[in-house]
Amino acid sequence: MPNLISTAEVELTLVDQFSAQGIGFPDQTMLNSDGKPDPSVLDKMLGMSRHLRRMEQAKVKPGARVMDFQRTSSGRLKLLIKDLYNAQQRLLNKTKKIDGYRSWERVIFNEIDSAWHDPAGKVTQRFDQLDPKDQETLDTMLHHRLDWVEKGKSWDIDLQDFINGRTYLKQLGGIVGILLDQLANWDELSSAQRRALADGAYAVATPFGNKLLGVFVTRQPDLMKHYTTLLADERKARQGGVIVQEDEVDEVECPIEQPSTSGTSSAPLSLYDLYTELFQLVQLAKTDAGNLCYAEQIESLITSNLPRLREEYSLSEDTIRKILGECINVLIQIGRELSLQDFEDDEFLSAFKAAWLEYFNERLKDEMPESFLADLTEEKEANSVEIKARLAETEALCAQIESDLAGFTEKLKVANFREKGELRSSITEAEESRARNNRQHQEVEQQGLDLLLPPGYQLEMLSADGEEFALTPQAFHPSAKVALKAWKNTLSDDQVNDPLCSGLMKP
Repeated sequence: MPNLISTAEVELTLVDQFSAQGIGFPDQTMLNSDGKPDPSVLDKMLGMSRHLRRMEQAKVKPGARVMDFQRTSSGRLKLLIKDLYNAQQRLLNKTKKIDGYRSWERVIFNEIDSAWHDPAGKVTQRFDQLDPKDQETLDTMLHHRLDWVEKGKSWDIDLQDFINGRTYLKQLGGIVGILLDQLANWDELSSAQRRALADGAYAVATPFGNKLLGVFVTRQPDLMKHYTTLLADERKARQGGVIVQEDEVDEVECPIEQPSTSGTSSAPLSLYDLYTELFQLVQLAKTDAGNLCYAEQIESLITSNLPRLREEYSLSEDTIRKILGECINVLIQIGRELSLQDFEDDEFLSAFKAAWLEYFNERLKDEMPESFLADLTEEKEANSVEIKARLAETEALCAQIESDLAGFTEKLKVANFREKGELRSSITEAEESRARNNRQHQEVEQQGLDLLLPPGYQLEMLSADGEEFALTPQAFHPSAKVALKAWKNTLSDDQVNDPLCSGLMKP
């Protein structure tokens, strides 16, 4: 293959217009359909719903916002590497769940090839076709970009090994090769294809740097038309002297909690955070033992947090069972509103409740947001709306087909011999339509059932022994008890003591 990158000329007057920190996105990510700046466009691309935002916000350090990680190319590179690692784990069948944030770059690469992260896919094969010097150049570019990312202290060992292994160079480099192939046919591309290429060129600059972006815009300056908003923002920032330095970027993307010396926090503390604050104050007090203020701050921390924490940790197993039972009843009600027959079967309901208790018993051992239970039920209810509409559509079609069949049958009774052949054909077609519609209805019903089962569960996995599942609340994460308490506080006494919950309570 011809050399496309290593010896390519770069027009510095073009590439120097971009932020060195990769701030901003192409126009179609920053602007809405009216051509106005709109952050929700990025949210929608990433699937960042309010529910997901709350879930992810609970995982970041205090002072950070979820979308801060999208602010610069360094932050986005972290997200991209994590997404690549998660995708690899799923391909190796080491996990069925994809954790963490979804990077903008991954969304763009998915549009180029949905299987781009597959080590044996077409994208990797395109990298193998690159000139060896181009492969080496891309490796050097990636190494330079990863020098900062590798210093992250929060990576676990497996993820660090994945980063250091650089096996993902082929997938990322293959995307570059595909984009350069498309660039060579620029004149034949539609407007939508050109926008997609502009997105891709900007996205590969995240792992490989602005020099690679310079290769693209030098070969096709018309690409610059797709970056007008971020370039305008960069010009304004430079004119106003607001230039983000790399250390400032680090601080935004990887906020480090500083020891608190103010004594009390305006926000309620978890038990872990309370112990952390107390430990820090004790360490400070050791260096200034004659100062009474540390003792006063310790007293203030305890008196402002301990009563609430004591109440949160006082949930009995019966109370927990009632709370989880009410949450499960919401799911059962959704199933009944969908008219799913299983949710009228007592044996199924017993197994359904036991499966959810088993799921909750494991999930509550991990950290979670306070709104976990509410988020779960709200998400299930929101997703059920489409299923309900599709079920109604198939039921209406079924009624229409039955009406047509009845009409054909009546006409057949009085038809002459010439009309009977046509009527019998119509009856056959209607019966075939009825069979297809019935199959479609069953498929939608199955999707409704899958929606309401616990994550990772299938109907055949449910236990039919009718035995009560034993909870282990002593193993629950402190944040789980806060989440249970938050749900409990939203219920009236009538809800907590709903007869539907009685089957979940211990005798």
